[in-house]
Amino acid sequence: MKRSPLYLLLLLIVTACGGQQHLPPGIHYPATFAAIIPCDDCSGIKYELTLDENMTFTERMIYIGKDDKIYQQNGSWYMVSDSVLLLEKKQGSMNQFLVEQGDLRMLDTHGKRFGGALADRYLLMPGSLSGLISPSSEITSADAGLSDFRATGSDPDWTLEIDFARHIIFRLRGEPEWVMPLPYMHIDSGFQLQYSGQGDRGAMHIVLLPKGCETGFQQVRVTAGQKTFNGCGQYENQRAQLNGYWVLHELNGKPVESDGGRTIPHCQIDIGAGTISGHTGCNQFNGPVTITRNTFQPGNLAMTKMACPTSPESALVSLLNVPSQYRFDQGQWQMIVNGNIVARWIRPDIQ
Repeated sequence: MKRSPLYLLLLLIVTACGGQQHLPPGIHYPATFAAIIPCDDCSGIKYELTLDENMTFTERMIYIGKDDKIYQQNGSWYMVSDSVLLLEKKQGSMNQFLVEQGDLRMLDTHGKRFGGALADRYLLMPGSLSGLISPSSEITSADAGLSDFRATGSDPDWTLEIDFARHIIFRLRGEPEWVMPLPYMHIDSGFQLQYSGQGDRGAMHIVLLPKGCETGFQQVRVTAGQKTFNGCGQYENQRAQLNGYWVLHELNGKPVESDGGRTIPHCQIDIGAGTISGHTGCNQFNGPVTITRNTFQPGNLAMTKMACPTSPESALVSLLNVPSQYRFDQGQWQMIVNGNIVARWIRPDIQ
């Protein structure tokens, strides 16, 4: 690959000064970082970078939707300033990173931050390719590498982070962290969200309860091994707030109520799996969903075919077949089309 004069000058300077003088703060070696970064002609690139203390690196990439091949290359890395890291590579242009509190932010070919709606997808956090879920839609990759739900507790102090693109991390003061690949979400009859699976240190079970903490927070119960911990948590961004169970409260300005024992329309959204399922009040449905920071778009939904002319099903199905914007107001999820609120959904615990 042809090197620019500026690149060669920077390389000469950092080599002469000795790269070991400027190791990035907050990084312990060997350090591996990963994220799903944007791709022009595929669903995303699973990107992993491992830095060794001897100033060498290993880069691995998988082009999602093309093949499962891992593209790998090795080389040397240097610090060109106290916060900018440079990879000496034979191929590719992704060679500059900004160190941010123990994370790495990929920079563009001019050494600048990426802008626009996808800017946050260039943030690499500690992790590996094995911990990244291949996205079927933007719902699992728009904020890859960011914490979507965070909970804390005391006596002893602990923290829980759920990353809907990758994994669940449980940290207990004075002990090694627990890491579990994100499992599918289960919702029980009490509207409790549950995640169960095997972590690197054993079985883990996480329950998010709709009540039990102050407004805006959910009660959280974590079972790690043989011990159970209780605390409170909240979703960290607007997209993540859509996760879970919702009941249709209003459609096209009219309240939705139970009619002769008929099921009230409802849905459940699994952010990690990129799916939506539910009931129109007459028929059941399920399928993929694409959610960005402000748009909501179900994909091709599979649906049962009972005839129910008196239900609001027709209007609801039409709504689910067009993209909508969304926002939250006092716990309500508002669906907006052409600037108008066309539906309001609420959590079952605040009906």
